[in-house]
Amino acid sequence: MTKLKKQILWAVIIILSASGYLFLNTLTGFYIPCLFHLITHLYCPGCGATRMVIALLKLNFAQAFFYNPLLFILILLYFPLKLLELITKKSIIKNKNFLGIVLGVIILFGIIRNIPGFEFLTPIEMR
Repeated sequence: MTKLKKQILWAVIIILSASGYLFLNTLTGFYIPCLFHLITHLYCPGCGATRMVIALLKLNFAQAFFYNPLLFILILLYFPLKLLELITKKSIIKNKNFLGIVLGVIILFGIIRNIPGFEFLTPIEMR
């Protein structure tokens, strides 16, 4: 199987899975809970990601941002970087320094969102 066919297959699998989850969520209100949060009562860097994706699927971008602002921004940055990669034939996304910086930002976000005074970084419904 060629690389393009594999990418298309993965895209179809992701779209079908997301659509199925959105359908299940719409019918039942079911969300997959964060095990890290259930055990520690702290928010991991990914807390709110599932609700963010559902908000994105519903085209509610403002609510998606409030569920997980870092992941929302990283998704927005991914597309221009991927376009730049296609134009220049150089991958910024696969650069070890870039990945190290992104990982550092993710870890820092996970720490900061649990510090009192930074409650605005926790997954919240829009007011």
